Amino acid sequence: MIRINAFIRLKDAADAEQVKQIAQELVAQSRKDEGNIAYDLFHSATDPQNMIFCETWENIEALKAHEKQPHFTTIVPQISKYTDGQMKLEKFEF
Repeated sequence: MIRINAFIRLKDAADAEQVKQIAQELVAQSRKDEGNIAYDLFHSATDPQNMIFCETWENIEALKAHEKQPHFTTIVPQISKYTDGQMKLEKFEF
């Protein structure tokens, strides 16, 4: 299995609710992708500018297919408009 933790930092903490609204569709659609085990968005309780997507996939093929889906290719750029431009990705295999 593959675990992805995608950390994003918002330019402005005031945009957190807007980002959550946009991300709801990404989360909902990604959970339907073949090979998805879990897909969640968390908002930091200690730093209002930090958010993290936590994803678990059956295998690398499922993750690669997800990254080509229209919900991924259209919604991620929308979310990126609210970030400082940096996304830290950590990938774990287990």
